[in-house]
Amino acid sequence: EVTRLSADVPWSVLSAGVDHETFVGQVEIAMANGASGVIAGRSLWKDCISLDRAETRARLESKAVPRLRELEAIIAKYRRAG
Repeated sequence: EVTRLSADVPWSVLSAGVDHETFVGQVEIAMANGASGVIAGRSLWKDCISLDRAETRARLESKAVPRLRELEAIIAKYRRAG
């Protein structure tokens, strides 16, 4: 419905702070139905924050980067030639 209503205007799905697993499902549905991409923030990094900078960095590398790669793969699967 969003794709139909937006006509030729690109649209994307926002993580809105949901957990990553939920967001992955939402991205899959949105991309399959015409979304142009995603806006991901907290779904990537909210589990990575620590008062210890080294720990935050390690979590970003071990959690956020793989999550981003997962989203990239979904987007690539549905990317339209344009």
